[in-house]
Amino acid sequence: MKKLITFSIIFVFLAAICAMSSAHAEGWKKSYHAGSFDADWNYLRGNEMMFLTPHKGKLYAGTRMLYDAFNNTSAQIIVKESVTSRWRLSYEAGKGNLSIDSLKSVIFTTDAEGNSLENAVAILVAGFWNFASPSHAYIAMLDESKNQWSTVDLNLSNNTSGYTTTRALGFHQDRVTGVDRVFAGVSPGGIYSGVFDQSAPGSIAWEKAPEFSGFNDRVISFGECNGELYAAIKPAIYKRIEGQTPSWIKVYEYPLEKGWDSLSSYQGGSSGMRGLTAIQNPQGEGEVLLMSHESPHSKILYIDPQNDYAATEELDLNSFLLKNWGWLKDGYNEDTGLVMNIAYDDMEPVTNPQTSEQVHLLSFCYYVLPADVRSGWYLIRHSDASYTLHEVPYIFDFRGSDKHLSAVRSIKVSPFTSDAGNIVYFAGYSPWRSRERTLLPVHNTAWIYSADIGTVLGTAKNQ
Repeated sequence: MKKLITFSIIFVFLAAICAMSSAHAEGWKKSYHAGSFDADWNYLRGNEMMFLTPHKGKLYAGTRMLYDAFNNTSAQIIVKESVTSRWRLSYEAGKGNLSIDSLKSVIFTTDAEGNSLENAVAILVAGFWNFASPSHAYIAMLDESKNQWSTVDLNLSNNTSGYTTTRALGFHQDRVTGVDRVFAGVSPGGIYSGVFDQSAPGSIAWEKAPEFSGFNDRVISFGECNGELYAAIKPAIYKRIEGQTPSWIKVYEYPLEKGWDSLSSYQGGSSGMRGLTAIQNPQGEGEVLLMSHESPHSKILYIDPQNDYAATEELDLNSFLLKNWGWLKDGYNEDTGLVMNIAYDDMEPVTNPQTSEQVHLLSFCYYVLPADVRSGWYLIRHSDASYTLHEVPYIFDFRGSDKHLSAVRSIKVSPFTSDAGNIVYFAGYSPWRSRERTLLPVHNTAWIYSADIGTVLGTAKNQ
């Protein structure tokens, strides 16, 4: 009898776990929460979900283990292979690599000489935040034909700073040489590039020296615009000058504010321009480069390469949030502004199936949410350059040490054929939870949700 009762309790407990794992609310469904096991009994963990990245019809995600309440073990890359499959472990980053700081799928169509490949080759590339002395600029690459990850160290100069981060990855075909190149923004270190080489580890041969170095902050984002490659390094935007001996030139710079903004991102200060994304020029021909300016007085703006990189502000985020959240007005200080991050990842384009309007989804983190606000938030940029604020409702999960979504870090349209572009995945969390950017020790708080496009755009019937 006792055994029967024990088995019954276990059955009910497991059923509850399964129910919570597939829980949904207001059109949203929980896809993943850290603190679970995959089908092979690998323990899947994470305090932050940094990136979602579609690759060859699958959806990959990278975690961060910084600020863990128990210990700082290595970050992981997990993968969901179909609509119905469970998330499983794909890669264990290893000791000292506490964050998957960048994750990008790149498609090579040329070799190192600019000759066309018989078949295009897609490679998943990951960069890490490595904490060690000396620290290393590790890059991992997935060879799916062998289901094998290869790892290289880009910066072999024995960096003794105690950390190295590859926070941004880019991809671009040089218009002079015709060579496809992948770019890694290593800090400290420089911008390294690599070309396709089937004989190299991970099929990418990386240059031994950086194309560009000597800057003082992180490379936070790469973006292509009008066929040219740009990089954001606080407090400026740089453009790559192409050819056999490439170089980088500064095309835009902004003044730093006092206080938090004047600190480097290594010191917990602002990170500069995030989410470099090309959009159609609202005022003329060609493309402009849209970005989020992270500072106490954050803005969304674009620069126009065809107009001497003139900047046009589209949204003042302080005013926008004060309008949407009335409670912010209490204690708001115009001088110090608000501490927030917009567009952690790229700005994800989606099409409204009802109107055929193309919009962009922007991830969002605000650090001073009240204790009873458990939701995550994101912005939608509409085709007329207007913006709306939207909510990801928290679905209870017993595993996290904090019962808040806190931050949306990454947004990606589902790569699964059966979803037909009508499902969107959201992921995130952030342990920074105050104006002073103090840390909240957490454990297994990384999350991934999904919703249909109607819910995401606020056009579903129940909304």
